[in-house]
Amino acid sequence: MKRTVLPFLTSKFVAKTYLSARSIFVLQIFIGLLISYSSCSPEEGLPQVGTSPESEGSAPILPPPEADYDEAEYKWGFADTTGRLAISGRFDEVRPFTKEGLALVRENGRWYFIDPQGQQIGQNWRTAWPYSEGLARVQSDQDSFGFVNTEGQLIIPATYLSAGDFAEGHAWIRTEAGYGLIDNSGQIVIEPQYEKLSDLSNGRLVFKQKEKYGLRNLQKVLIEPQYDRLTDDGDLLRAKQDKRHGYLSPDGRWLIEPAYQIATPFADDRAAVLLNGQWQLIDQSGKNYLKDEYQQVYSAGEGLWIVESNGQYGAIDTNGQLIIPLEYEEIQPFSSGLAVFSQDGLWGYLRPDGSQAFPPEFGLAWPFKDNLARVATRQGFVMIDKSGALKVRPLYRELRDFGEMGLVPVQLYR
Repeated sequence: MKRTVLPFLTSKFVAKTYLSARSIFVLQIFIGLLISYSSCSPEEGLPQVGTSPESEGSAPILPPPEADYDEAEYKWGFADTTGRLAISGRFDEVRPFTKEGLALVRENGRWYFIDPQGQQIGQNWRTAWPYSEGLARVQSDQDSFGFVNTEGQLIIPATYLSAGDFAEGHAWIRTEAGYGLIDNSGQIVIEPQYEKLSDLSNGRLVFKQKEKYGLRNLQKVLIEPQYDRLTDDGDLLRAKQDKRHGYLSPDGRWLIEPAYQIATPFADDRAAVLLNGQWQLIDQSGKNYLKDEYQQVYSAGEGLWIVESNGQYGAIDTNGQLIIPLEYEEIQPFSSGLAVFSQDGLWGYLRPDGSQAFPPEFGLAWPFKDNLARVATRQGFVMIDKSGALKVRPLYRELRDFGEMGLVPVQLYR
C-alpha cells in the first residue's frame, strides 16, 4: 500500500506578517484624515484636527491591547504523562511549564501565568514571556517592560522601552539613552549607552557602538568596537571585517584571519566555512578536512556534520568521511542520540551510525527530548518513547513537547 503524508501537515515553517488591530485602527484614522484633507475646497480652508465641536479636547480612542490577538477556534490545555487532560482546554495560546512550576497562557487577549492546578498566578499582561532564572519579562498596557517573580509580583518595575530575559543573573534593558544591563534586583550594572547589547554569556557581552561591535565584561571593555559583526561562541569569537568572517581569541587576537563568506561556530573541533563559493570543514589552525564538494554543511552533533549534495542529505565525520549515505530528503541535528530524517515524504529517526531507529512512517516528527518525541500518525498526534511505546494517545488536535511538571500542551478538537 502506498504511504501518504497527512494533507494538513508540512515540514516547512511559514512565517506570517500582519498588522495588529491597534495598528490597523491608527492607519484607518490616518487615511481618513488624508481623505478629509484632499476633499476640502479652497473656500472651506484646511481642516484643523481636534477643533470641531464634536472632537474638541478629545483624541481618537484606540482599541484595547487585547484586540491584537484573535480568539483561537481550537483551545489549548495541558495533559499529563498518561495523556489525561489535567488542565482544561480554555486557553487561546500556551507555553510549556518551566522549572519554576509555572506556564504562560493567553486567554481573552491577555497573558498570565498558571500553576500545575491551572490557577492564575499574579495579574494579566498585554504580553509576557516564559520564566528565565526565576524572573519573567512582562509588557504593560503602556508598552513598557519589567519583570515579575514566581509569585507574580512586579519586583522590577515596568519602566523600560524593551528588555531581554535573564541570563547569568543579568538582563539587558533599553531606555532613551540606549542599551544597558541590570542585575536580578533591578540595579543598573552597565549604564544604558549602547546601540545594542547581547545576553550575558561566559561573563561577557557583545555590544554595538557607533555602528561597530566590540566585547566587554561587567567591569570593562575587552575588545574595542571595530567589527561589522561579532559573536561570542565561548572559546572563540566569530568576527566579520571588510565583508569577510574569521575567528578571534577572547582577548581579540586573530586565530584564523577573516577570509570566509560564511563561518559557523566550532563544534567537535571543527567549523564549516564558505571560501570562494566552496564549503570547507576546518580545525582551529584553518586546515580543511572536506574531501568532496557539498551545497550545505552544518553540525549534526555526535561528532557528525550534515552535508547536502543535489538535494540529497547525509552525514560525514570530522575527517570528512561519509558515515550516513546521501539518500535522504532532510536530516536534522541529533537530539538525545537520534536524528529526525525524511525519506519518500515521510519521517523517521536515525542513529549516529546511520542505522534507522524508526523507519520513515510518520507524517511529521520532532526531535527527542528527555526520551520522548512527538510524531504525527494517520490517527493524529501522539508522543512516543525511544522504544516506540505510545505515551500520549491520539486524542488531541495538536500537542507540543513536554515541559516541566510532567505536563504537555495539547490542543483540543472542541
